[in-house]
Amino acid sequence: MNNSPLPSPRLYHAYSICKFGISSNMIIIHGGINNRGSILNDCWGLREHKNGTWEWVLAPYNQGYQPQKRFQHTITFFYNFLIVIGGRNYSVDYYMNPIEIYDTQNAEWVYVFAFFNRFQHSAWIVGKSIYIHGGFTLKSTLIAQSGIIKINLLKMFKSDYILNVKFDELKKKIADEKKRKKQFKKNK
Repeated sequence: MNNSPLPSPRLYHAYSICKFGISSNMIIIHGGINNRGSILNDCWGLREHKNGTWEWVLAPYNQGYQPQKRFQHTITFFYNFLIVIGGRNYSVDYYMNPIEIYDTQNAEWVYVFAFFNRFQHSAWIVGKSIYIHGGFTLKSTLIAQSGIIKINLLKMFKSDYILNVKFDELKKKIADEKKRKKQFKKNK
């Protein structure tokens, strides 16, 4: 590690590994509670350099929407889109956190008009769906939930104009890359 800034000590944060785009192969952490008991909404990436050293990088946020502070949530990646699901905050009225998406290519957060009422759950993506299992609801913090919830990612991206445009750009980029690779193989 070099002298780069470090994330504050924390617990109950979420992590995932990005596998696409400029943040490819970065370990990403988001949110949690710091050692002073404050809820966080920051996002950090841990990157390995070619020389074998590791460096923490604070994710840049463009002006505009800022993510909610939360802990005991999950994050997962759909291409270069970091999807933040569920979690808790200190609200006493069982406030549910929205699903939020961070576009690593453009350093922008997007608020999705969908809320998820679980914490300490697990989430994973298969194909074009997010699957969520277990955890607790905000009104029933002692009864673990069963069953698997499925969220259609394409419908979620189409529900927001900005996300829809970004996803269409991503699909075009992926198609162009596949076409380029196919042409390269053909010319070999």
